[in-house]
Amino acid sequence: MIKRNENPDKYIFDFFRPASLYLFIIILSLFSNIPVISQTTNLNYYIERATKINQTISENQKLLTTYNTRKELINSSLGKPKIFSTVNYLFAPTFGEYGYDSSITNGGLYSALVNLELPLFTGATSRAKMEEIINDRNSYKNNIIVAQHEINKDVTEQYIKAYQDYEQISTADETLRILDLQREVINAMINRGIGRLSDLKLLDVEYQTQIINKSQLENTFEKDLMDLNLMSGIPDTSIVMLEKPDIKLSVDKNYKSYFLQSYLLDSLRLVTEKNINESNYNPQISFFVNGGLNAVSYSEIWKKVGLSTGINMTFSIYDGNQKDMNNYLIDIRGQNIFSQKKYFLNQNEIRKKNILKELSKLQELLTQQEKQLDNYQSLLGIYREQFLSGEVSLMDYINVLKNYVTFKNDLIVNRNQQLSIINEYNYWNW
Repeated sequence: MIKRNENPDKYIFDFFRPASLYLFIIILSLFSNIPVISQTTNLNYYIERATKINQTISENQKLLTTYNTRKELINSSLGKPKIFSTVNYLFAPTFGEYGYDSSITNGGLYSALVNLELPLFTGATSRAKMEEIINDRNSYKNNIIVAQHEINKDVTEQYIKAYQDYEQISTADETLRILDLQREVINAMINRGIGRLSDLKLLDVEYQTQIINKSQLENTFEKDLMDLNLMSGIPDTSIVMLEKPDIKLSVDKNYKSYFLQSYLLDSLRLVTEKNINESNYNPQISFFVNGGLNAVSYSEIWKKVGLSTGINMTFSIYDGNQKDMNNYLIDIRGQNIFSQKKYFLNQNEIRKKNILKELSKLQELLTQQEKQLDNYQSLLGIYREQFLSGEVSLMDYINVLKNYVTFKNDLIVNRNQQLSIINEYNYWNW
Protein backbone atom coordinates (compact mmCIF):
# COMPACT_ATOMS: atom_id res chain seq x y z
CA MET A 1 0.00 0.00 0.00
CA ILE A 2 1.26 3.56 -0.76
CA LYS A 3 2.26 5.67 2.18
CA ARG A 4 0.43 8.94 2.76
CA ASN A 5 3.50 11.09 2.23
CA GLU A 6 4.44 9.43 -1.07
CA ASN A 7 3.38 10.84 -4.43
CA PRO A 8 1.25 8.17 -6.20
CA ASP A 9 1.71 9.81 -9.61
CA LYS A 10 5.34 8.76 -9.80
CA TYR A 11 4.21 5.13 -10.31
CA ILE A 12 1.96 6.20 -13.15
CA PHE A 13 4.80 7.97 -14.95
CA ASP A 14 6.75 4.69 -15.14
CA PHE A 15 4.07 3.43 -17.55
CA PHE A 16 4.90 6.06 -20.13
CA ARG A 17 8.46 4.88 -20.72
CA PRO A 18 9.00 4.16 -24.46
CA ALA A 19 9.68 0.46 -23.91
CA SER A 20 6.40 0.07 -22.03
CA LEU A 21 4.50 1.87 -24.77
CA TYR A 22 5.88 -0.44 -27.45
CA LEU A 23 5.07 -3.48 -25.34
CA PHE A 24 1.55 -2.16 -24.75
CA ILE A 25 0.91 -1.71 -28.48
CA ILE A 26 2.23 -5.20 -29.25
CA ILE A 27 0.02 -6.76 -26.57
CA LEU A 28 -3.09 -5.03 -27.90
CA SER A 29 -2.28 -6.18 -31.43
CA LEU A 30 -1.87 -9.77 -30.32
CA PHE A 31 -5.15 -9.81 -28.40
CA SER A 32 -7.17 -8.16 -31.17
CA ASN A 33 -9.11 -10.44 -33.54
CA ILE A 34 -9.93 -7.68 -36.04
CA PRO A 35 -7.65 -7.53 -39.10
CA VAL A 36 -5.71 -4.38 -39.78
CA ILE A 37 -8.15 -1.61 -40.66
CA SER A 38 -7.32 -0.34 -44.11
CA GLN A 39 -9.70 2.58 -44.67
CA THR A 40 -12.55 4.68 -43.38
CA THR A 41 -15.95 4.54 -45.06
CA ASN A 42 -19.21 6.41 -44.57
CA LEU A 43 -22.91 5.85 -45.05
CA ASN A 44 -23.10 7.49 -48.49
CA TYR A 45 -20.51 5.06 -49.85
CA TYR A 46 -22.70 2.06 -49.02
CA ILE A 47 -25.88 3.73 -50.31
CA GLU A 48 -24.20 4.53 -53.64
CA ARG A 49 -22.91 0.98 -54.01
CA ALA A 50 -26.32 -0.51 -53.12
CA THR A 51 -28.00 1.77 -55.66
CA LYS A 52 -25.71 0.59 -58.46
CA ILE A 53 -26.57 -3.10 -57.97
CA ASN A 54 -30.29 -2.74 -57.23
CA GLN A 55 -32.24 -4.87 -59.69
CA THR A 56 -35.48 -2.90 -59.38
CA ILE A 57 -33.71 0.30 -60.41
CA SER A 58 -31.84 -1.46 -63.21
CA GLU A 59 -34.97 -3.12 -64.62
CA ASN A 60 -37.02 0.08 -64.56
CA GLN A 61 -34.21 2.06 -66.18
CA LYS A 62 -34.26 -0.44 -69.03
CA LEU A 63 -38.05 -0.21 -69.29
CA LEU A 64 -37.76 3.58 -69.56
CA THR A 65 -35.76 3.13 -72.76
CA THR A 66 -38.76 1.38 -74.37
CA TYR A 67 -40.89 4.55 -74.39
CA ASN A 68 -39.92 5.79 -77.84
CA THR A 69 -40.26 2.31 -79.33
CA ARG A 70 -43.75 1.87 -77.88
CA LYS A 71 -44.71 5.36 -79.06
CA GLU A 72 -43.55 4.56 -82.58
CA LEU A 73 -45.41 1.26 -82.42
CA ILE A 74 -48.68 3.09 -81.73
CA ASN A 75 -48.04 5.52 -84.58
CA SER A 76 -47.29 2.61 -86.91
CA SER A 77 -50.37 0.60 -85.99
CA LEU A 78 -52.89 3.48 -86.01
CA GLY A 79 -51.45 6.13 -88.29
CA LYS A 80 -49.50 4.44 -91.05
CA PRO A 81 -50.73 2.27 -93.95
CA LYS A 82 -50.27 -1.48 -93.95
CA ILE A 83 -49.15 -3.04 -97.21
CA PHE A 84 -49.54 -6.77 -97.62
CA SER A 85 -50.14 -9.33 -100.32
CA THR A 86 -52.76 -12.07 -100.63
CA VAL A 87 -52.72 -15.09 -102.91
CA ASN A 88 -55.77 -17.34 -103.30
CA TYR A 89 -56.44 -20.36 -105.45
CA LEU A 90 -59.79 -22.11 -105.39
CA PHE A 91 -60.72 -25.21 -107.39
CA ALA A 92 -64.34 -26.40 -107.10
CA PRO A 93 -64.94 -29.41 -109.41
CA THR A 94 -68.35 -30.94 -110.13
CA PHE A 95 -69.14 -34.64 -110.31
CA GLY A 96 -72.10 -35.10 -112.62
CA GLU A 97 -74.97 -33.40 -110.89
CA TYR A 98 -73.04 -32.96 -107.64
CA GLY A 99 -70.85 -29.99 -106.69
CA TYR A 100 -70.95 -26.38 -105.53
CA ASP A 101 -73.35 -24.06 -107.30
CA SER A 102 -71.38 -22.64 -110.20
CA SER A 103 -73.04 -19.25 -109.74
CA ILE A 104 -71.19 -19.02 -106.43
CA THR A 105 -67.81 -20.50 -107.24
CA ASN A 106 -67.63 -20.06 -110.98
CA GLY A 107 -65.66 -23.24 -110.83
CA GLY A 108 -62.60 -21.63 -109.20
CA LEU A 109 -60.71 -18.54 -108.03
CA TYR A 110 -57.31 -17.22 -109.08
CA SER A 111 -56.19 -14.20 -107.04
CA ALA A 112 -52.84 -12.52 -106.44
CA LEU A 113 -53.23 -9.04 -104.97
CA VAL A 114 -51.13 -6.34 -103.34
CA ASN A 115 -53.22 -4.56 -100.66
CA LEU A 116 -52.88 -1.22 -98.89
CA GLU A 117 -54.98 -0.46 -95.82
CA LEU A 118 -54.95 2.84 -93.90
CA PRO A 119 -56.88 3.34 -90.61
CA LEU A 120 -58.86 6.58 -90.50
CA PHE A 121 -60.08 8.75 -87.59
CA THR A 122 -57.96 6.96 -84.96
CA GLY A 123 -57.25 10.06 -82.84
CA ALA A 124 -59.21 8.95 -79.76
CA THR A 125 -57.70 5.46 -79.75
CA SER A 126 -54.23 6.83 -80.37
CA ARG A 127 -54.51 9.31 -77.50
CA ALA A 128 -55.72 6.60 -75.13
CA LYS A 129 -52.84 4.31 -76.12
CA MET A 130 -50.35 7.17 -75.66
CA GLU A 131 -51.77 7.87 -72.20
CA GLU A 132 -51.11 4.22 -71.37
CA ILE A 133 -47.41 4.32 -72.22
CA ILE A 134 -47.01 7.72 -70.53
CA ASN A 135 -48.52 6.22 -67.38
CA ASP A 136 -46.12 3.28 -67.67
CA ARG A 137 -43.18 5.65 -68.06
CA ASN A 138 -44.22 7.60 -64.98
CA SER A 139 -44.61 4.34 -63.07
CA TYR A 140 -41.10 3.25 -64.04
CA LYS A 141 -39.72 6.58 -62.81
CA ASN A 142 -41.70 6.28 -59.59
CA ASN A 143 -40.46 2.71 -59.06
CA ILE A 144 -36.88 3.96 -59.30
CA ILE A 145 -37.50 6.74 -56.78
CA VAL A 146 -39.28 4.40 -54.35
CA ALA A 147 -36.51 1.79 -54.71
CA GLN A 148 -33.91 4.46 -53.93
CA HIS A 149 -35.91 5.49 -50.87
CA GLU A 150 -36.05 1.86 -49.70
CA ILE A 151 -32.29 1.54 -50.20
CA ASN A 152 -31.66 4.67 -48.13
CA LYS A 153 -33.71 3.26 -45.25
CA ASP A 154 -32.44 -0.33 -45.30
CA VAL A 155 -28.76 0.48 -45.79
CA THR A 156 -28.90 3.23 -43.15
CA GLU A 157 -30.49 0.84 -40.67
CA GLN A 158 -27.78 -1.77 -41.22
CA TYR A 159 -25.06 0.87 -41.09
CA ILE A 160 -26.36 2.11 -37.71
CA LYS A 161 -26.30 -1.47 -36.44
CA ALA A 162 -22.68 -1.95 -37.52
CA TYR A 163 -21.67 1.48 -36.20
CA GLN A 164 -23.10 0.61 -32.78
CA ASP A 165 -20.86 -2.47 -32.70
CA TYR A 166 -17.94 -0.30 -33.78
CA GLU A 167 -18.53 2.17 -30.92
CA GLN A 168 -18.82 -0.61 -28.36
CA ILE A 169 -15.48 -2.00 -29.52
CA SER A 170 -14.01 1.45 -28.91
CA THR A 171 -15.39 1.34 -25.37
CA ALA A 172 -13.82 -2.10 -24.89
CA ASP A 173 -10.48 -0.68 -26.08
CA GLU A 174 -10.85 2.18 -23.60
CA THR A 175 -11.51 -0.29 -20.80
CA LEU A 176 -8.44 -2.36 -21.75
CA ARG A 177 -6.29 0.76 -21.78
CA ILE A 178 -7.49 1.69 -18.29
CA LEU A 179 -6.89 -1.83 -16.97
CA ASP A 180 -3.50 -2.09 -18.62
CA LEU A 181 -2.46 1.25 -17.14
CA GLN A 182 -3.67 0.12 -13.73
CA ARG A 183 -1.76 -3.14 -14.10
CA GLU A 184 1.43 -1.26 -14.87
CA VAL A 185 0.90 0.85 -11.72
CA ILE A 186 0.38 -2.24 -9.55
CA ASN A 187 3.45 -3.90 -11.08
CA ALA A 188 5.46 -0.82 -10.15
CA MET A 189 4.00 -0.96 -6.64
CA ILE A 190 4.87 -4.67 -6.29
CA ASN A 191 8.42 -4.00 -7.46
CA ARG A 192 8.72 -1.50 -4.61
CA GLY A 193 7.22 -3.91 -2.09
CA ILE A 194 4.06 -1.93 -1.50
CA GLY A 195 1.66 -3.80 -3.83
CA ARG A 196 -0.18 -7.10 -3.57
CA LEU A 197 0.04 -10.01 -6.00
CA SER A 198 -3.67 -10.72 -5.39
CA ASP A 199 -4.52 -7.30 -6.84
CA LEU A 200 -2.40 -8.03 -9.91
CA LYS A 201 -4.10 -11.42 -10.32
CA LEU A 202 -7.51 -9.78 -9.99
CA LEU A 203 -6.58 -7.28 -12.70
CA ASP A 204 -5.30 -10.07 -14.97
CA VAL A 205 -8.63 -11.94 -14.62
CA GLU A 206 -10.63 -8.81 -15.36
CA TYR A 207 -8.33 -7.97 -18.28
CA GLN A 208 -8.89 -11.40 -19.84
CA THR A 209 -12.64 -11.03 -19.29
CA GLN A 210 -12.59 -7.76 -21.20
CA ILE A 211 -10.50 -9.37 -23.96
CA ILE A 212 -13.18 -12.06 -24.34
CA ASN A 213 -15.89 -9.40 -24.34
CA LYS A 214 -14.04 -7.46 -27.04
CA SER A 215 -13.66 -10.60 -29.13
CA GLN A 216 -17.42 -11.15 -28.99
CA LEU A 217 -18.03 -7.55 -30.02
CA GLU A 218 -15.56 -7.90 -32.90
CA ASN A 219 -17.33 -11.02 -34.15
CA THR A 220 -20.68 -9.23 -34.03
CA PHE A 221 -19.23 -6.20 -35.79
CA GLU A 222 -17.68 -8.32 -38.51
CA LYS A 223 -20.97 -10.13 -39.14
CA ASP A 224 -22.97 -6.89 -39.28
CA LEU A 225 -20.35 -5.31 -41.54
CA MET A 226 -20.43 -8.29 -43.91
CA ASP A 227 -24.24 -8.04 -44.01
CA LEU A 228 -23.82 -4.37 -44.90
CA ASN A 229 -21.37 -5.32 -47.65
CA LEU A 230 -23.84 -7.92 -48.93
CA MET A 231 -26.62 -5.34 -49.17
CA SER A 232 -24.26 -3.03 -51.05
CA GLY A 233 -22.75 -5.67 -53.35
CA ILE A 234 -19.24 -5.22 -51.91
CA PRO A 235 -17.15 -8.41 -52.19
CA ASP A 236 -14.37 -7.08 -49.96
CA THR A 237 -14.16 -8.86 -46.59
CA SER A 238 -11.63 -6.54 -44.96
CA ILE A 239 -12.58 -4.62 -41.83
CA VAL A 240 -12.99 -0.87 -42.17
CA MET A 241 -13.50 2.08 -39.89
CA LEU A 242 -16.97 3.63 -39.96
CA GLU A 243 -17.70 7.33 -39.78
CA LYS A 244 -20.52 8.46 -37.52
CA PRO A 245 -23.70 8.66 -39.64
CA ASP A 246 -25.06 12.18 -40.07
CA ILE A 247 -28.81 11.63 -39.91
CA LYS A 248 -31.06 14.66 -39.44
CA LEU A 249 -34.78 14.70 -38.69
CA SER A 250 -36.69 15.79 -41.80
CA VAL A 251 -39.30 18.57 -41.73
CA ASP A 252 -42.88 17.33 -41.26
CA LYS A 253 -44.70 17.01 -44.60
CA ASN A 254 -48.08 17.73 -42.92
CA TYR A 255 -50.38 15.29 -44.75
CA LYS A 256 -48.26 15.40 -47.88
CA SER A 257 -46.33 12.35 -48.90
CA TYR A 258 -44.52 11.06 -51.95
CA PHE A 259 -46.06 7.68 -51.15
CA LEU A 260 -49.31 9.16 -52.52
CA GLN A 261 -47.72 9.25 -55.97
CA SER A 262 -48.40 5.56 -56.41
CA TYR A 263 -52.11 6.10 -55.71
CA LEU A 264 -52.19 8.94 -58.23
CA LEU A 265 -50.54 6.78 -60.89
CA ASP A 266 -52.99 3.95 -60.21
CA SER A 267 -55.89 6.37 -60.61
CA LEU A 268 -54.51 7.67 -63.90
CA ARG A 269 -54.19 4.10 -65.11
CA LEU A 270 -57.88 3.55 -64.47
CA VAL A 271 -58.78 6.72 -66.36
CA THR A 272 -56.72 5.53 -69.31
CA GLU A 273 -58.22 2.06 -69.09
CA LYS A 274 -61.69 3.57 -69.27
CA ASN A 275 -60.70 5.74 -72.25
CA ILE A 276 -59.39 2.67 -74.08
CA ASN A 277 -62.58 0.81 -73.26
CA GLU A 278 -64.62 3.68 -74.71
CA SER A 279 -62.45 3.93 -77.82
CA ASN A 280 -62.99 0.24 -78.57
CA TYR A 281 -66.63 1.04 -79.29
CA ASN A 282 -65.92 3.87 -81.72
CA PRO A 283 -66.58 3.08 -85.40
CA GLN A 284 -63.51 1.51 -87.00
CA ILE A 285 -63.01 3.09 -90.42
CA SER A 286 -60.21 2.29 -92.87
CA PHE A 287 -59.38 3.11 -96.48
CA PHE A 288 -58.11 0.31 -98.73
CA VAL A 289 -56.59 -0.10 -102.18
CA ASN A 290 -55.67 -3.38 -103.85
CA GLY A 291 -54.40 -4.34 -107.25
CA GLY A 292 -53.28 -7.42 -109.13
CA LEU A 293 -54.79 -10.55 -110.57
CA ASN A 294 -58.34 -11.49 -109.64
CA ALA A 295 -60.15 -14.07 -111.81
CA VAL A 296 -62.69 -16.87 -111.51
CA SER A 297 -61.64 -18.74 -114.63
CA TYR A 298 -58.36 -19.53 -116.28
CA SER A 299 -59.60 -18.40 -119.70
CA GLU A 300 -57.74 -15.25 -120.81
CA ILE A 301 -56.51 -14.82 -117.25
CA TRP A 302 -53.89 -12.28 -118.34
CA LYS A 303 -56.71 -9.81 -118.98
CA LYS A 304 -58.02 -10.12 -115.40
CA VAL A 305 -55.46 -7.67 -113.97
CA GLY A 306 -56.85 -4.52 -112.29
CA LEU A 307 -57.33 -2.59 -109.06
CA SER A 308 -60.05 -1.59 -106.61
CA THR A 309 -60.45 0.87 -103.76
CA GLY A 310 -62.99 1.58 -101.04
CA ILE A 311 -63.70 2.16 -97.36
CA ASN A 312 -64.33 -0.40 -94.62
CA MET A 313 -66.36 0.53 -91.56
CA THR A 314 -67.29 -1.61 -88.57
CA PHE A 315 -69.15 -0.55 -85.41
CA SER A 316 -70.72 -2.23 -82.46
CA ILE A 317 -74.49 -2.48 -82.23
CA TYR A 318 -74.92 -4.68 -79.17
CA ASP A 319 -72.54 -6.86 -77.13
CA GLY A 320 -74.49 -7.51 -73.94
CA ASN A 321 -73.57 -4.16 -72.27
CA GLN A 322 -69.94 -5.20 -71.88
CA LYS A 323 -68.76 -1.59 -72.10
CA ASP A 324 -70.90 -0.45 -69.17
CA MET A 325 -69.96 -3.47 -67.09
CA ASN A 326 -66.24 -2.90 -67.71
CA ASN A 327 -66.61 0.78 -66.78
CA TYR A 328 -68.42 -0.23 -63.60
CA LEU A 329 -65.57 -2.55 -62.61
CA ILE A 330 -63.07 0.24 -63.27
CA ASP A 331 -65.09 2.61 -61.06
CA ILE A 332 -65.08 0.08 -58.21
CA ARG A 333 -61.29 -0.19 -58.40
CA GLY A 334 -61.08 3.60 -58.37
CA GLN A 335 -63.15 3.75 -55.18
CA ASN A 336 -60.83 1.19 -53.58
CA ILE A 337 -57.78 3.28 -54.49
CA PHE A 338 -59.37 6.36 -52.92
CA SER A 339 -60.15 4.41 -49.72
CA GLN A 340 -56.62 3.00 -49.56
CA LYS A 341 -55.14 6.48 -50.01
CA LYS A 342 -57.32 7.93 -47.25
CA TYR A 343 -56.44 5.05 -44.93
CA PHE A 344 -52.72 5.42 -45.59
CA LEU A 345 -52.78 9.17 -44.89
CA ASN A 346 -54.54 8.66 -41.58
CA GLN A 347 -52.32 5.76 -40.49
CA ASN A 348 -49.16 7.51 -41.59
CA GLU A 349 -49.91 10.64 -39.56
CA ILE A 350 -50.60 8.51 -36.47
CA ARG A 351 -47.41 6.56 -37.11
CA LYS A 352 -45.30 9.72 -37.43
CA LYS A 353 -46.75 11.22 -34.24
CA ASN A 354 -45.97 8.01 -32.34
CA ILE A 355 -42.42 7.99 -33.67
CA LEU A 356 -41.89 11.64 -32.69
CA LYS A 357 -43.23 10.93 -29.21
CA GLU A 358 -40.86 7.99 -28.84
CA LEU A 359 -38.01 10.15 -30.10
CA SER A 360 -38.83 12.90 -27.61
CA LYS A 361 -38.82 10.44 -24.68
CA LEU A 362 -35.52 8.98 -25.83
CA GLN A 363 -33.99 12.45 -26.14
CA GLU A 364 -34.93 13.19 -22.53
CA LEU A 365 -33.29 9.95 -21.46
CA LEU A 366 -30.16 10.70 -23.48
CA THR A 367 -29.84 14.14 -21.90
CA GLN A 368 -29.90 12.51 -18.46
CA GLN A 369 -27.46 9.80 -19.54
CA GLU A 370 -24.99 12.33 -20.97
CA LYS A 371 -24.88 14.11 -17.60
CA GLN A 372 -24.59 10.80 -15.79
CA LEU A 373 -21.69 9.78 -18.02
CA ASP A 374 -19.76 12.87 -16.89
CA ASN A 375 -20.52 11.90 -13.29
CA TYR A 376 -19.26 8.36 -13.92
CA GLN A 377 -16.04 9.66 -15.44
CA SER A 378 -15.46 11.95 -12.48
CA LEU A 379 -16.27 9.12 -10.06
CA LEU A 380 -13.87 6.80 -11.87
CA GLY A 381 -11.10 9.37 -11.51
CA ILE A 382 -11.82 9.77 -7.81
CA TYR A 383 -11.80 6.03 -7.17
CA ARG A 384 -8.53 5.74 -9.05
CA GLU A 385 -6.90 8.36 -6.86
CA GLN A 386 -8.35 6.81 -3.72
CA PHE A 387 -7.06 3.38 -4.72
CA LEU A 388 -3.57 4.77 -5.27
CA SER A 389 -3.76 6.40 -1.84
CA GLY A 390 -5.06 3.20 -0.25
CA GLU A 391 -8.52 4.50 0.66
CA VAL A 392 -10.48 1.98 -1.47
CA SER A 393 -9.78 -1.57 -2.59
CA LEU A 394 -9.01 -2.65 -6.14
CA MET A 395 -12.30 -4.57 -6.20
CA ASP A 396 -14.20 -1.35 -5.48
CA TYR A 397 -12.34 0.37 -8.30
CA ILE A 398 -13.08 -2.48 -10.75
CA ASN A 399 -16.76 -2.50 -9.80
CA VAL A 400 -17.00 1.21 -10.58
CA LEU A 401 -15.15 0.61 -13.85
CA LYS A 402 -17.58 -2.19 -14.77
CA ASN A 403 -20.56 0.02 -13.99
CA TYR A 404 -19.03 2.77 -16.11
CA VAL A 405 -18.52 0.41 -19.07
CA THR A 406 -22.06 -0.99 -18.78
CA PHE A 407 -23.53 2.49 -18.56
CA LYS A 408 -21.51 3.77 -21.52
CA ASN A 409 -22.59 0.80 -23.65
CA ASP A 410 -26.21 1.51 -22.74
CA LEU A 411 -25.65 5.11 -23.80
CA ILE A 412 -24.17 3.93 -27.11
CA VAL A 413 -27.20 1.70 -27.70
CA ASN A 414 -29.60 4.56 -26.99
CA ARG A 415 -27.67 7.00 -29.19
CA ASN A 416 -27.85 4.61 -32.10
CA GLN A 417 -31.46 3.80 -31.30
CA GLN A 418 -32.11 7.52 -31.68
CA LEU A 419 -30.50 7.45 -35.12
CA SER A 420 -32.57 4.41 -36.03
CA ILE A 421 -35.81 6.12 -34.96
CA ILE A 422 -34.91 9.24 -36.96
CA ASN A 423 -34.24 7.01 -39.96
CA GLU A 424 -37.65 5.38 -39.49
CA TYR A 425 -39.37 8.74 -39.23
CA ASN A 426 -37.61 10.11 -42.31
CA TYR A 427 -38.73 7.05 -44.24
CA TRP A 428 -42.43 7.65 -43.53
CA ASN A 429 -42.15 11.45 -43.60
CA TRP A 430 -41.40 11.46 -47.31
